[in-house]
Amino acid sequence: MLKQVYEWCKEAGDDVQIEFIQYMKDQTLTSIEPGNIWWDAFSSACESMKMKIKCEIFPAGTDCRFLREIGLPALGFSPINLTPILLHDHNEFIEESVFLRGIPIYEAIIPALGNA
Repeated sequence: MLKQVYEWCKEAGDDVQIEFIQYMKDQTLTSIEPGNIWWDAFSSACESMKMKIKCEIFPAGTDCRFLREIGLPALGFSPINLTPILLHDHNEFIEESVFLRGIPIYEAIIPALGNA
């Protein structure tokens, strides 16, 4: 894809250039395979609360990209469920009950990761 963008710039003329304000070269994913100490701790904590995990890839949607860029593994997580996905929309909201349910979830996950 990047090659195509450079070709378009070249075709457009010498006065057309591209400058990246933010460019993430490292697209390394954190392993979610058994044996990864962080994944094992995280998934075990979720399992102990009878939570189902839905794994998705958000390559640049979270601050995890900055950790991965310097070689640190990172798992993005949100306990928000039963809520429409309205990320940064004009009417973004979270129900109070969903917010309050997230507190004990973090209370279980954070120590599990800290003790891994």
